[in-house]
Amino acid sequence: MAEKRSSASVYVLVWLGLCALTLLSFLFSLVSLGGAEMALALLIAAVKSSLVGLFFMHLKEERLRTAIVPIVTTGLIVLLVSLVVTDVLTRHTFPKTPVQAGWPEGLAPPSPAGPQR
Repeated sequence: MAEKRSSASVYVLVWLGLCALTLLSFLFSLVSLGGAEMALALLIAAVKSSLVGLFFMHLKEERLRTAIVPIVTTGLIVLLVSLVVTDVLTRHTFPKTPVQAGWPEGLAPPSPAGPQR
């Protein structure tokens, strides 16, 4: 079976694409986007990791049997992260407003002069 490998120009183009995505990620980090910052950073990271996997790890040229391992792994990571996010969003253990710190009943704060004799 003859192997079909990509030419050097494809690798250079993918590398330039990775450099452009890295620059884009850096430029977005300088701009305040609010809640979209994390989603955009994760999207760029996913595209970059997909490019690395497909071209530099030659997953694009492999049969599905070989490529199924990273596909299943990625699916499990997405599942676990979504379960963690769902768990954090549905818990109601965090106070809505800051709680004032104070001394418990029956205890007084230590005097600044130290213990008395």
